Order: sequence, then C-alpha cells, then structure tokens
Amino acid sequence: MKFGFYDSGIGGLITLREIVERVGCFDALYLADTANFPYGDKEKEELFEIGRRGISYLFEMGVDVVVVACNTLSTTVGENLKKEFESPVILITEFLEGLQVPKNSLIIGTKRTVESGFYQRKLGVSALATPKLAQFVEMGIWGGGEVEEYLKEILPEGFDFLILACTHYTVLKGTIRKIKPNLGILDISELFADYFARSFKGLGSGGKIKVFLTGKGEKYPELISALKFPCLIELV
Repeated sequence: MKFGFYDSGIGGLITLREIVERVGCFDALYLADTANFPYGDKEKEELFEIGRRGISYLFEMGVDVVVVACNTLSTTVGENLKKEFESPVILITEFLEGLQVPKNSLIIGTKRTVESGFYQRKLGVSALATPKLAQFVEMGIWGGGEVEEYLKEILPEGFDFLILACTHYTVLKGTIRKIKPNLGILDISELFADYFARSFKGLGSGGKIKVFLTGKGEKYPELISALKFPCLIELV
C-alpha cells in the first residue's frame, strides 16, 4: 500500500515525521501546495477545488491512499472531498471519535478552521484564530522574538490547555512552553500520528519519502533538514 500525504505547505510533512517516528520508514509521496499557501484565508468553494486537485494529483501519481494532513481542508470541505474519490481519503480529523479533552481548553488554528466550528462542536471547547503562526512556520521562523511577541499578544489568559489544530504548529511547542510554562498542550498532529500508527501496524519496513511542491519553495531544503527525518527524504 502506497500513501500520499497532502497539505498547503510544510505542516503535513511535520505530521508525517511524527508518523514515521511511530511506525518506521515507508514509501510515501508528499505534496506541499506552496502555490496556494496559505489556505486559512480562502473561501470554502476555493478550498474544495484546490483540495480536489491536490488529492487527484497524488492518486494520478500512483498512491493507494491519500492522507489530508491539513486541518483547514479537513474541517471545512473534508467530507465533501472524500465523496469525490473511489479510493480512500483519510482526514486528519478522523482520530477524534471518543476523544475527551479538558473543558478549560482553547483550540488555536487558521481562520477558516476556527470559523468552521468543527472542533468546537466535536470537543465542546473555545477556539481562537491565530493566522500568523502557519506563515511563521512556513518561513522557517520556529522560535525567537517575533513569534514569542505574537503569541504573547494573541493568547488569552484563563485556559489550562492549548489544542494545536494546525499541522504547522507542532514545531512551535517549545516556544509556547517558553512563554506559557504552565499551559498543557494537545497536538492534533501527534494525536493523528498515534491513530495512524494503530490503524496501519507493520507499515514501516523501509522506504523513501518524495516531496513535491506546486510552487516556489526556496526554504524547503532548509526546512526539511531541520525536521531531521529518520529515513530517506527527497525533494523532487
């Protein structure tokens, strides 16, 4: 079984690293839609068309299953996208069944993810759009003064847990803990990686990950290197 992974940028590749750390290396294609990044400010109709093209591309490249490693797509048009394809499409939100989170939690994600109300309905907690964070990560700014100042400015008081509902945000956990040391963190990417590892036991028997970009990606060699994948990864 060959897997394709898809996101607007580096975020889904961060999630794929979490998966590889749990199951081992396997052959996979990764599509970063850098030509259309960011997704969080796009309308639902446009997201559907963008998502349909991205998933179609991966199936045309010969994968058997596509994982939509993007919260924005999964929460806004994910179910509609699944209906478009006969082959399996897995959404990053599919691990949620039965998940219990602390009630005093705050979800952060893109503007479109938060406006969808998806996580608020599923988990019964509040949500806040943090539109600059994915852009920081995509630019390779994973810490430092600019990110810290933005987080201090935008994160409210009064919450005990933060739920990271954007695959880009995983690499920001160290910075969040630095400025909010008493705040618990639940990471959607890690939770999905656990779900994927349970669902596809024995998958990792060696292989290479090939990364494709739809647009410019001058920083991608640097970003991929910073992720420290434990297996072969090639930027095509």
